[in-house]
Amino acid sequence: MIRMQRRALGLSQIEFAARVQISTTQLRKHENGMVRVGAGRLKVVAAVLGVPVSFLFEGAGGRFAAPCCFDEDLALFLASAEGRELNDAFERIASRRLRREVAALVVSIATLRTQQD
Repeated sequence: MIRMQRRALGLSQIEFAARVQISTTQLRKHENGMVRVGAGRLKVVAAVLGVPVSFLFEGAGGRFAAPCCFDEDLALFLASAEGRELNDAFERIASRRLRREVAALVVSIATLRTQQD
């Protein structure tokens, strides 16, 4: 949830880590779930992200309070393994034109697939 909201706000790992006062290595460990975020730091992380602390708990009661810039379906997709993989690969495409073409291709495939089902 941290990575998803950080990206939604357009914050780089370096910028976010500096605001939270941790190393980028520590941030990556938190974002990948390798290291838990302590209660004190959790408050700071939530404040920097502009969300309530409860937002950072995936699946709390099956739902969570999505911030203004996310809808719940998008948040759930980006929290999935496929969503992260797709997003990570998409971010590595430097060309804006190529990114638009990839997005159009995915929309075409999804439309075609929906019509066939």
